[in-house]
Amino acid sequence: MSFQRKIYNIYMDQLKKLEQLNMLRKGNLTVICFSIFGIINWFYRWYRVGGQLNDKEIANQIIENILLGIMKADRNYERI
Repeated sequence: MSFQRKIYNIYMDQLKKLEQLNMLRKGNLTVICFSIFGIINWFYRWYRVGGQLNDKEIANQIIENILLGIMKADRNYERI
């Protein structure tokens, strides 16, 4: 199994758990999974050390953007 497939399976397993717990908005899990990949992968193309935000600040904002996009509005999560 390729490294990429292993990562995909990890993400899908977690998304399925969130879906089973009724924590996700309605949507196709494959689309959600690849959307998350796209967001994360593009970070490496545009991020520059010494920019307005450090990598931890950007990571927290990306996590917030992803979770607010797929999570139900009444759910809370813990920031890193």
